Amino acid sequence: MTSLDLKTAALCWLRFGRQLEYVATEVGNYSADVFGATDKATYEIETKVSKYDLRNDFKKSKHKNYNHEGTRWGHWVPTYFYFCVPEYLVEEAKSLVETNNSKYGILQYTDGPPTFKQHERLSVAKRAGKIHTQQTNEQVFRYLALRMGSDLCNLYIHKQADSEMWKAVIEQSKALAKTPDLDAIEPEVTEITLGDE
Repeated sequence: MTSLDLKTAALCWLRFGRQLEYVATEVGNYSADVFGATDKATYEIETKVSKYDLRNDFKKSKHKNYNHEGTRWGHWVPTYFYFCVPEYLVEEAKSLVETNNSKYGILQYTDGPPTFKQHERLSVAKRAGKIHTQQTNEQVFRYLALRMGSDLCNLYIHKQADSEMWKAVIEQSKALAKTPDLDAIEPEVTEITLGDE
């Protein structure tokens, strides 16, 4: 499991689980892993797959700002903040959240076979409390729309690159299929006779 697995599930959880219309990656002043918005609330999700990464996240200045109820820190302070972690990090995350900001929530990621219902991989291990009660700023929607467009372009760039890579793999496989099987070729046997001794 990778942070990409968690990020994908978090995007799907906001879009399909919470029914948010605006969701994107790498958004805002603090480059949130996943960010989503409605007209009444914003959501930030940070994905962590190791204790080290989880612990170090609390050293970021944003967490000091988020402790001040977001009133003076601008429109990128989320209404709700979640850490998304694998099952094995849930207890560590709960402990760190209680120590640093008890308003933070925790989403538990459960690994499994591939599925189109990625949002179902997440469950709420700790519900987030409101950091602030401000309405969502119009600039947030504009920036999220721009990021959504960038995310979509990047998805298609990768899809195209994957497609071209697979075309090359298929062509190489066809070329190898035309190569004679070396094991099927009968070796030439040369008879060696030794002189009279």
